[in-house]
Amino acid sequence: MQLITVLKLKNATINLMLKLLLLCLLLGTSFSIQAEGENYCLLPNSNQWKIFIDDSGVLKKSYGLKDFGDYWQINFNIKFIESHMLVLTKESEEMKKEVQEAIAHFNARDLLADENGKNFYLSLNQVSKEIHPAFIIKVNQQSNITYQFYRTGMTKETIIHELLHLTGLVDEYKSVNQYQDCRVPSVDPKSNIQISKDLVPTFNCRHIGDQNGIMGDFEKLTNPEDNLIFSKVANGENLFLPAHSRKILKPKCFDENRVYNSCAKNAYEQTCHKKFGVFQCPSSPNICNEEIEWLK
Repeated sequence: MQLITVLKLKNATINLMLKLLLLCLLLGTSFSIQAEGENYCLLPNSNQWKIFIDDSGVLKKSYGLKDFGDYWQINFNIKFIESHMLVLTKESEEMKKEVQEAIAHFNARDLLADENGKNFYLSLNQVSKEIHPAFIIKVNQQSNITYQFYRTGMTKETIIHELLHLTGLVDEYKSVNQYQDCRVPSVDPKSNIQISKDLVPTFNCRHIGDQNGIMGDFEKLTNPEDNLIFSKVANGENLFLPAHSRKILKPKCFDENRVYNSCAKNAYEQTCHKKFGVFQCPSSPNICNEEIEWLK
């Protein structure tokens, strides 16, 4: 009986893979399935889209990656919906247009590159949704901005910052809310609207990274007046540090992402989470307290 069950499972898996392969041939698209025992530290195959979907980390990951020889392409399959009605509206269509404009703005300036200088270019909805299901982003003008909730009118830098969260990159700026009270929710879980500004807990366990990088100071990203991030954008400077590109290119390569992962896991932790009977941050290596160093 056990042997029959195993054979059925194997046959089901083979049938699924054959169906996906046939679909790719019909669509003219290729992609890769993560095989058992695959070396996660190898770079993606230049002939295939590598699809990364993972809900188990600090942030939900959902992106496609392909090597085009002289540049990398990161694709985001996204569906924008109005957060209350759960349907497409004029506002969600405007949000999609603003995201496309932000992507074009960054791509034209070569602002994201790996440690060897090879550029990352971004795209939206360029891979079949049968292969890469769409990630839902809700549009709500009253909501706090997160990688799952957008508002129209965001700066291009803020849009790219939020998109890059889908690759697994965490916030690196200091969480500014000073008052902590863990007894009440700070945000309504359904609408993502802030209940009370005074009751928003600080993520005071977060390790600070590059304050003038794309994952850095959020206040600077939302205010183009006289700050270094927008100066870098204007001058076409690389906004990534080596750890950023390694995390995107080889997200499951433990050895190469060891330091980044050890520091990034505290990005959304706070001391009001009780650990072993004491209010404290989860442990992390000393290098996490050195800005920039843990991103090299």
